[in-house]
Amino acid sequence: MVALLSQFDIATVELSGQIYPTIAHARVVLLGLLVDLNQNQENYGLDSVLLAIRDKLQEYWEHLDQITHIAAFFDPRYKTIAFHGLSKDEILAPIRSHLPTSISNLSNNNNSKSIFVQRLSSLNQQRNANTDELLRYWELADASSEMEPLSWWWAHSTEYPILSKMAQNYLSIQATSVPCEQLFSLAGNVVSKKRNRLGKSTTRACLCLRSWLIEEIN
Repeated sequence: MVALLSQFDIATVELSGQIYPTIAHARVVLLGLLVDLNQNQENYGLDSVLLAIRDKLQEYWEHLDQITHIAAFFDPRYKTIAFHGLSKDEILAPIRSHLPTSISNLSNNNNSKSIFVQRLSSLNQQRNANTDELLRYWELADASSEMEPLSWWWAHSTEYPILSKMAQNYLSIQATSVPCEQLFSLAGNVVSKKRNRLGKSTTRACLCLRSWLIEEIN
Protein backbone atom coordinates (compact mmCIF):
# COMPACT_ATOMS: atom_id res chain seq x y z
CA MET A 1 0.00 0.00 0.00
CA VAL A 2 2.82 2.40 0.85
CA ALA A 3 4.54 1.68 -2.49
CA LEU A 4 1.28 2.37 -4.32
CA LEU A 5 0.51 5.63 -2.53
CA SER A 6 4.11 6.85 -2.86
CA GLN A 7 3.58 7.09 -6.63
CA PHE A 8 0.66 9.46 -6.09
CA ASP A 9 2.66 11.49 -3.58
CA ILE A 10 5.39 12.01 -6.18
CA ALA A 11 2.79 12.90 -8.82
CA THR A 12 1.16 15.45 -6.50
CA VAL A 13 4.47 17.13 -5.74
CA GLU A 14 5.46 17.27 -9.41
CA LEU A 15 2.15 18.78 -10.51
CA SER A 16 2.02 21.28 -7.65
CA GLY A 17 4.84 23.42 -9.01
CA GLN A 18 4.02 26.95 -10.03
CA ILE A 19 6.35 27.31 -13.01
CA TYR A 20 7.66 24.12 -14.56
CA PRO A 21 4.60 21.85 -15.11
CA THR A 22 3.47 21.88 -18.73
CA ILE A 23 0.57 20.03 -20.31
CA ALA A 24 3.03 17.45 -21.61
CA HIS A 25 4.44 16.95 -18.11
CA ALA A 26 0.95 16.45 -16.67
CA ARG A 27 0.20 13.96 -19.45
CA VAL A 28 3.42 12.05 -18.78
CA VAL A 29 2.66 11.86 -15.04
CA LEU A 30 -0.85 10.49 -15.59
CA LEU A 31 0.30 8.10 -18.29
CA GLY A 32 3.16 6.91 -16.08
CA LEU A 33 0.72 6.15 -13.24
CA LEU A 34 -1.51 4.15 -15.56
CA VAL A 35 1.39 2.15 -16.97
CA ASP A 36 2.68 1.43 -13.46
CA LEU A 37 -0.73 0.24 -12.25
CA ASN A 38 -1.19 -2.02 -15.27
CA GLN A 39 2.28 -3.55 -15.12
CA ASN A 40 2.66 -3.97 -11.34
CA GLN A 41 -0.83 -4.99 -10.34
CA GLU A 42 0.34 -8.27 -8.76
CA ASN A 43 3.09 -6.55 -6.75
CA TYR A 44 0.72 -4.10 -5.09
CA GLY A 45 -2.05 -6.50 -4.10
CA LEU A 46 -5.28 -4.92 -2.85
CA ASP A 47 -7.05 -5.80 -6.08
CA SER A 48 -10.32 -4.00 -5.34
CA VAL A 49 -8.59 -0.77 -4.30
CA LEU A 50 -6.18 -0.95 -7.22
CA LEU A 51 -8.94 -1.51 -9.76
CA ALA A 52 -10.94 1.43 -8.39
CA ILE A 53 -7.91 3.73 -8.64
CA ARG A 54 -7.04 2.51 -12.11
CA ASP A 55 -10.61 2.92 -13.37
CA LYS A 56 -10.73 6.49 -12.08
CA LEU A 57 -7.37 7.32 -13.70
CA GLN A 58 -8.55 5.75 -16.94
CA GLU A 59 -11.63 7.95 -16.80
CA TYR A 60 -9.42 11.01 -16.42
CA TRP A 61 -7.18 9.81 -19.24
CA GLU A 62 -10.09 9.46 -21.66
CA HIS A 63 -10.89 13.14 -21.11
CA LEU A 64 -7.28 14.32 -21.31
CA ASP A 65 -5.85 12.16 -24.07
CA GLN A 66 -7.24 14.03 -27.05
CA ILE A 67 -7.18 17.57 -25.68
CA THR A 68 -3.54 17.32 -24.56
CA HIS A 69 -2.23 15.50 -27.65
CA ILE A 70 -1.04 18.49 -29.68
CA ALA A 71 0.31 20.51 -26.74
CA ALA A 72 2.31 17.47 -25.56
CA PHE A 73 3.78 17.01 -29.03
CA PHE A 74 5.24 20.52 -28.95
CA ASP A 75 7.12 19.89 -25.71
CA PRO A 76 10.54 18.82 -27.07
CA ARG A 77 11.42 17.02 -23.81
CA TYR A 78 8.59 14.50 -23.92
CA LYS A 79 7.40 14.21 -27.51
CA THR A 80 8.48 10.57 -27.88
CA ILE A 81 7.33 9.30 -24.47
CA ALA A 82 3.98 11.07 -24.07
CA PHE A 83 2.19 8.79 -26.55
CA HIS A 84 2.50 5.29 -25.11
CA GLY A 85 1.01 2.64 -27.38
CA LEU A 86 0.42 4.93 -30.39
CA SER A 87 1.99 4.47 -33.81
CA LYS A 88 3.89 7.24 -35.56
CA ASP A 89 0.96 7.94 -37.90
CA GLU A 90 -1.48 8.12 -34.98
CA ILE A 91 0.79 10.61 -33.23
CA LEU A 92 1.40 12.85 -36.23
CA ALA A 93 -2.10 12.82 -37.75
CA PRO A 94 -3.65 15.35 -35.31
CA ILE A 95 -0.66 17.66 -35.79
CA ARG A 96 -0.96 17.49 -39.58
CA SER A 97 -4.63 18.39 -39.39
CA HIS A 98 -3.76 21.64 -37.58
CA LEU A 99 -0.87 22.74 -39.78
CA PRO A 100 -1.51 26.05 -41.57
CA THR A 101 -2.49 25.87 -45.23
CA SER A 102 -2.33 29.55 -46.11
CA ILE A 103 -1.68 30.38 -49.75
CA SER A 104 1.32 32.57 -50.43
CA ASN A 105 1.01 35.58 -52.69
CA LEU A 106 0.56 34.47 -56.28
CA SER A 107 2.90 36.00 -58.81
CA ASN A 108 1.30 38.26 -61.39
CA ASN A 109 4.33 38.06 -63.66
CA ASN A 110 3.78 34.48 -64.78
CA ASN A 111 0.75 34.80 -67.04
CA SER A 112 1.42 31.46 -68.74
CA LYS A 113 -0.08 29.58 -65.79
CA SER A 114 -3.71 29.65 -64.83
CA ILE A 115 -4.35 31.31 -61.50
CA PHE A 116 -6.01 28.09 -60.35
CA VAL A 117 -2.94 26.06 -61.25
CA GLN A 118 -0.80 28.52 -59.32
CA ARG A 119 -3.13 28.35 -56.32
CA LEU A 120 -3.14 24.55 -56.14
CA SER A 121 0.62 24.40 -56.73
CA SER A 122 1.17 26.87 -53.90
CA LEU A 123 -0.99 24.79 -51.58
CA ASN A 124 0.94 21.67 -52.48
CA GLN A 125 4.29 23.36 -51.84
CA GLN A 126 3.05 24.66 -48.47
CA ARG A 127 1.84 21.19 -47.51
CA ASN A 128 5.20 19.63 -48.43
CA ALA A 129 7.10 22.27 -46.45
CA ASN A 130 4.90 21.68 -43.39
CA THR A 131 5.33 17.91 -43.60
CA ASP A 132 9.11 18.24 -43.95
CA GLU A 133 9.28 20.38 -40.78
CA LEU A 134 7.03 17.98 -38.92
CA LEU A 135 9.09 14.90 -39.76
CA ARG A 136 12.40 16.60 -39.00
CA TYR A 137 11.15 17.65 -35.58
CA TRP A 138 9.73 14.20 -34.82
CA GLU A 139 12.96 12.43 -35.74
CA LEU A 140 15.06 14.79 -33.62
CA ALA A 141 16.19 13.43 -30.26
CA ASP A 142 14.27 14.65 -27.22
CA ALA A 143 15.60 17.76 -25.53
CA SER A 144 17.11 17.66 -22.05
CA SER A 145 14.58 17.49 -19.23
CA GLU A 146 16.16 20.68 -17.83
CA MET A 147 15.40 22.64 -21.00
CA GLU A 148 12.53 25.13 -20.96
CA PRO A 149 10.26 24.30 -23.93
CA LEU A 150 9.69 27.88 -25.09
CA SER A 151 13.41 28.61 -24.89
CA TRP A 152 14.07 25.55 -27.03
CA TRP A 153 11.63 26.71 -29.69
CA TRP A 154 13.08 30.22 -29.65
CA ALA A 155 16.54 28.75 -30.28
CA HIS A 156 15.21 26.56 -33.14
CA SER A 157 12.77 29.01 -34.69
CA THR A 158 14.81 29.34 -37.88
CA GLU A 159 14.86 25.56 -38.35
CA TYR A 160 11.14 25.18 -37.68
CA PRO A 161 9.49 28.52 -38.59
CA ILE A 162 5.98 27.07 -38.87
CA LEU A 163 6.05 24.69 -35.91
CA SER A 164 7.70 27.25 -33.63
CA LYS A 165 4.75 29.62 -34.07
CA MET A 166 2.31 26.83 -33.34
CA ALA A 167 4.35 25.79 -30.29
CA GLN A 168 4.06 29.28 -28.78
CA ASN A 169 0.26 29.03 -28.92
CA TYR A 170 0.03 25.57 -27.37
CA LEU A 171 2.82 25.79 -24.80
CA SER A 172 1.39 28.99 -23.35
CA ILE A 173 -1.69 27.04 -22.16
CA GLN A 174 -1.61 26.66 -18.40
CA ALA A 175 -1.28 23.01 -17.39
CA THR A 176 -2.90 23.18 -13.94
CA SER A 177 -4.85 25.61 -11.78
CA VAL A 178 -2.11 25.56 -9.12
CA PRO A 179 -0.55 28.96 -10.02
CA CYS A 180 -3.97 30.68 -9.85
CA GLU A 181 -4.85 29.03 -6.56
CA GLN A 182 -1.47 29.92 -5.07
CA LEU A 183 -1.88 33.52 -6.19
CA PHE A 184 -5.26 33.79 -4.46
CA SER A 185 -3.79 32.24 -1.31
CA LEU A 186 -0.89 34.71 -1.34
CA ALA A 187 -3.25 37.60 -1.92
CA GLY A 188 -5.21 36.45 1.12
CA ASN A 189 -2.04 36.65 3.19
CA VAL A 190 -1.27 40.15 1.93
CA VAL A 191 -4.80 41.52 2.32
CA SER A 192 -5.44 40.23 5.83
CA LYS A 193 -7.95 41.35 8.44
CA LYS A 194 -5.38 43.81 9.77
CA ARG A 195 -4.51 45.09 6.29
CA ASN A 196 -7.92 45.19 4.65
CA ARG A 197 -7.60 48.83 3.54
CA LEU A 198 -4.85 48.17 0.99
CA GLY A 199 -5.67 49.54 -2.45
CA LYS A 200 -5.57 47.53 -5.67
CA SER A 201 -2.33 49.08 -6.90
CA THR A 202 -0.59 48.53 -3.54
CA THR A 203 -1.74 44.90 -3.38
CA ARG A 204 -0.58 44.33 -6.94
CA ALA A 205 2.81 45.88 -6.16
CA CYS A 206 3.27 43.72 -3.03
CA LEU A 207 2.49 40.52 -4.92
CA CYS A 208 4.73 41.58 -7.80
CA LEU A 209 7.66 42.37 -5.48
CA ARG A 210 7.25 39.03 -3.70
CA SER A 211 7.36 37.22 -7.05
CA TRP A 212 10.51 39.13 -8.04
CA LEU A 213 12.20 38.28 -4.75
CA ILE A 214 11.43 34.58 -5.12
CA GLU A 215 12.68 34.54 -8.72
CA GLU A 216 15.70 36.68 -7.73
CA ILE A 217 14.87 39.29 -10.34
CA ASN A 218 16.86 42.46 -9.83
